[in-house]
Amino acid sequence: ATCPTKYYYNNTIEKCELKYQWVNNTAGLGNDARLVRYKSKNPQYIITRLIKDNGDEVPVEGYISKITKRIYSLFYKAINDYKRMEVLLAEPGYYKWEISSDGKVEENAIESGHTNNEIVYTCRFFYDNYHYIGMMRPSTGVCHTTDFLGVTNRSTYYLLTYKI
Repeated sequence: ATCPTKYYYNNTIEKCELKYQWVNNTAGLGNDARLVRYKSKNPQYIITRLIKDNGDEVPVEGYISKITKRIYSLFYKAINDYKRMEVLLAEPGYYKWEISSDGKVEENAIESGHTNNEIVYTCRFFYDNYHYIGMMRPSTGVCHTTDFLGVTNRSTYYLLTYKI
């Protein structure tokens, strides 16, 4: 069978299913096996995005509260406004991090929102021994956080992608 982009074919139930999706952050997602996590000393760190006041959707680092089981932004000032957060869910084994190729968007890069009328993609990079989740804008090819901390060497960050 042929499935549209973002979907994969599940032979056992003979239908197309989403490879990934963004969902509203609600209580109880903390134990969901489909939460997309990233390498960190804290296994509770996950990929989230924030819906800003102007409607922009930007990828940010998130974490799961052990107390409330809700998902919060790690660095953004609206850290307690969980209703404005969305979390990325993906079928296990259907996503991976790929080294960027000179700031180009891979065909299977995961769209993570938009800002300034441009689609952005989730990326990760290391800076001063710290790990960051950021956004990659195709117009610049640079991976940076919402605070514009980022890497200018386009071959030193990874894009979040799904398997085709």
